[in-house]
Amino acid sequence: PAPEHCEMLRFLIVFVFSLSAIICYKTYIGDKIVRVKVGSVADYNGILSLESDDLLEIFSESRTGHVDVLIGARTMAECQNYFKSHDLTYEVITENVGDGVEKERRRLLLKTAVAQGEFSYDTYHRIKVIYERLDALVAKHTAITELINLGETHEKREIKAIRITSNISLAESAEKPMLWLDGGIHAREWVVPATMMYIIDSLLGEQDNEKDKSDEIQAILDKYQIVIAPCINPDGYEYSHEEERLWRKNRTPSGCKKNKLNWFGGCFTRMCYGIDLNRNWETLHFGTVGISPDPCSLIYPGKTPFDQKSTKVIEDYLKPLKEKLKLFVTYHSYSQLFLAPYGYTHDLPADHEHHTRVGKAVVEAIHQRHGVNYTSIRGAQLYPVSGDSFDWAYTVLNVTDSYCFELRPDGDSWKIGFELPEEEILPTAEENVDGLLALIANIKHEVEEDDGEDDNGEDDNGEDDNGEDDDGDNDDGEDEDGEDEDEGNDDGEDEDGEDEDEGNDDGAMMAIIMMAEMMMRGMMMARMVMKRIMMTRMILTGMLMTRKTMVKMMMIRIIRMMVKTTRMRDRILRIKSDQ
Repeated sequence: PAPEHCEMLRFLIVFVFSLSAIICYKTYIGDKIVRVKVGSVADYNGILSLESDDLLEIFSESRTGHVDVLIGARTMAECQNYFKSHDLTYEVITENVGDGVEKERRRLLLKTAVAQGEFSYDTYHRIKVIYERLDALVAKHTAITELINLGETHEKREIKAIRITSNISLAESAEKPMLWLDGGIHAREWVVPATMMYIIDSLLGEQDNEKDKSDEIQAILDKYQIVIAPCINPDGYEYSHEEERLWRKNRTPSGCKKNKLNWFGGCFTRMCYGIDLNRNWETLHFGTVGISPDPCSLIYPGKTPFDQKSTKVIEDYLKPLKEKLKLFVTYHSYSQLFLAPYGYTHDLPADHEHHTRVGKAVVEAIHQRHGVNYTSIRGAQLYPVSGDSFDWAYTVLNVTDSYCFELRPDGDSWKIGFELPEEEILPTAEENVDGLLALIANIKHEVEEDDGEDDNGEDDNGEDDNGEDDDGDNDDGEDEDGEDEDEGNDDGEDEDGEDEDEGNDDGAMMAIIMMAEMMMRGMMMARMVMKRIMMTRMILTGMLMTRKTMVKMMMIRIIRMMVKTTRMRDRILRIKSDQ
C-alpha cells in the first residue's frame, strides 16, 4: 500500500482504540469543583442531601469550615439555586476537572513500563507492579522479610503485606513489638501506595538517598517487627485507574440508591457500589458522624463494622496481636497533616499531651527534609468521622500511638488535589521516611524505655543526642546535598540522555509506542464495555423495569398461577372419578 494509506490506517487504528478507551473512562469534562462554606451541621447535611440526589459528589472536606464538591454541568444550575436559597456562600475553584484528568492520563500512557520486580518513583504504578515489587524484595531479602497474604477482596484480589525484621526466620522475631503501617484505603489517593513502597525500599536499604539512616533503621529492625500493607483497597485502586480517576471507595455492591426497592425486590433506581473503608471500623458511635446512609454516597460506612473484606482481614490479623502492637499508622492524602485521636469527637483523649509531643517531632522532621510544612492536629479538627481506622486501633486495640498521615499537597491545593504531579512523588516519600523515623523514636513504648524519658522525650532531645534524627536530616548533608543528590539522579538520567533524546529524535517510534499502548488499553476497555452491556441488560431486565414491563410480568405470573390451578383441579377430579 502507498505510504499515505499506511498513515491513514495507523491514524484510524489509534482513533478507534482511543475512542474505545474514552468510552469506558469517566472524563470529568465540564465538571467543576465548587467550594461551599458550611457553618453548621444542618448546612453539611444539606450538602449530603444534594449528593444523595445525584446532584454533586463530595470531593474533599476541610477543617476550615468548607466542603469542596464536584458538580457536573447538567446539575450546576440546580446546585447553585440550592446554595442561594439556603444562604450558602460558594465559589467555583476549578472550571474543568477533565483537563487535569486527561493530562495525567496522557503522561501515564507515555511512560515506559518498568521491568518485572522493579519500581520507579516518577510515575504511578498499577497494583500488579506493586505486588511484583513486593515479591522481588522478599526474594532478595530473605533474612529480614516475609510476604503476608492478609486475604482477598470482593473482586478476588489479594491484599498483600510485607513483614520486615532482623533474623526473621527465628521464632523470637515473631515475639518482638510490632509496628503496623497501611495505605491505599481510598482508591484515588495514588501517592499513598507509592510512598509506602518507598518506605519499604528504604527500610531494606534499596534507596541510596536513605543510606545515611542505615544504622538507625538497623536498630529499629533489631528491636521491632514492621508490617506494611501498601494498598488495602486494590479493587478501588484499579478501578480508579481503569474507569473513574476520582473513585474513593471499594467495589463491593453496597445496596440500592437511597435503599429503595421496587415491587419485585430489585432496586427502584439503581444498584450502588462501594463502601468507604475508612468509615467501616468498629468505633464508638459507628455510622453516626461524618457518614451518609445512602449506599451510593462516597462516605457510606456499610451496614455494620467490618462487613467489608479489606477491613475484616486486618482486624483478624491485628486483634490477636494487640498486646505486641505498639504503633498503628494509616496513610492518606491530601492536606499535609499528622492526625491523632480522636477522629469522631472533639473530646480530648487521655494521651493528648503525648500525642501533641509526638506530632511536634514528626512535623519538624518532615519539614527539615524539603521545607514542606505539615500540621499536627486531632482527627476531629479536620472533620469528625465515626468508624475510622486509627480510632479503632486507639479505642479497641488500646494502641496509644495510633495516627494518620495526610500527604501532599496541602489543603488549599485544590487544583492538584488527588492528582499530585509525578515529580512530587519522590520528595513526598522522602520526607515521610524522616517523619516515620521521628515517629518511631517518640512512641510511648520507645520513650518509656529510655532513662529520663520525661526530661528528654518532650523535645526529642534524648533521641536527637544520639544523632539518629539530626544525622539523618542535617549533619550528613543529605538534606542540603540531598537536593544535589536528587538533582544528580535527574542529571544522571539527562546525561544518559537515552530516555528523553531517543524519544525526541525518533517521533515515529514514539507514535508506534503510543499506538501499542492505545491498542492494549482499547482491548481492555472493549472487554469492559461488553461487561457493562451485560450488566445493563441484567439491570434492565431484573431491576429497572418500566410500568409496562411490570404489568406484563404480573400478567405472566397470573396466567401461570391460573394454569397451575387448572391442572391441580383436573388432577383432583381424575382422582375422584377413579375412586
